[in-house]
Amino acid sequence: AANDVIVQSLSPTFLAFNSPVTELGRRVQWSGSIAYFYKSFTLLTEYGGGYQGYSLNRLTSQPVSFDGFMVHAAYFLTGEQTTRRVNLVRPKHRFGYENGEFGLGAWEIQARYSNLHLGREVFTDGFANPLLWANRAEAVDLGLNWYWNFYTKIMLDWQHATYNKPITSGTPGRYLSTTDLFWLRLQLFF
Repeated sequence: AANDVIVQSLSPTFLAFNSPVTELGRRVQWSGSIAYFYKSFTLLTEYGGGYQGYSLNRLTSQPVSFDGFMVHAAYFLTGEQTTRRVNLVRPKHRFGYENGEFGLGAWEIQARYSNLHLGREVFTDGFANPLLWANRAEAVDLGLNWYWNFYTKIMLDWQHATYNKPITSGTPGRYLSTTDLFWLRLQLFF
């Protein structure tokens, strides 16, 4: 139980299903996205939705609708350019000494807004407790990506999330309307 409180404080859950709930029935998902690249600037956006069937008794299924979108923008401060996000970034001057000169790698700033909305039926059909959880979440991310070389990337990110109603914090009697999360991640490509 102590580990649950630690995990909840690091990355809070804004909705958890009641214990007898199982996935059952149809799952339908759809989405559309747009990507725009211009020199060192990247803009990505996506909107999606659908529904998923759930059951309390494993005999009948009720759909729960969901939808959400995100907008992400990034810009290379060091002049690198992308034409597609599936390509790995090759810094103009990788981090460290090369041919007697010191390079700083590639530096990219980024920002993202995202949201997720689940239909009221998640509560009205008894799948989750409306006194503990929310069915809407929004998040804003601001970050800095540092590409040492073609294979190594360090990401520093701050995420601020808000919920349409207070959620349980994992500590009895304590509820949260917003959460903040700081990420530091090392990523290796091979």
